[in-house]
Amino acid sequence: MNRYTCSFHPLKVPAVWLWRCCLSALAICFALGATAQRSRELSYKVTFSGTIGTVQEKFILDAFYAQDPAMILSLDLAQMQGKVRTTVMLDADAIRNVLEPLGVGVSLATTNAPEGNDLRSALGLDFPTYIDSGSPLADQADYEARKQAWISANPQAYQELLQQQREP
Repeated sequence: MNRYTCSFHPLKVPAVWLWRCCLSALAICFALGATAQRSRELSYKVTFSGTIGTVQEKFILDAFYAQDPAMILSLDLAQMQGKVRTTVMLDADAIRNVLEPLGVGVSLATTNAPEGNDLRSALGLDFPTYIDSGSPLADQADYEARKQAWISANPQAYQELLQQQREP
């Protein structure tokens, strides 16, 4: 066989090669468990103290959006509170460092469990939340104490929670 005679069509080889590569890549993705996942959403309740004017409002917005420009931020500055939904864990110290020189205090309370399990709907509204006051050790100890008090006061709800966690 010389170079002018060919037993195959010249476009079939690249198509077969491309097809095999795609199937191999797909098989590798499935074998490794690669799936598209949505990032876990975190919710925060924000409480402000001090005096908030238009200048402070701009700094508040800048401080929050600097951490996640895609966050959903809902502020009611007349009531000195707000809500934040984001996929990024907020750095309360960084926000305080921006706002405290302006005379604005801020505290953040997560409405998600810090372990990553968003079970508040199953637990009820009175389940304690982790409150970030800037001292992680004290915050965790406070959260654990309030959680243990809730477990003691709601043993049946706690048993239901444990049962839900065991189910696949």
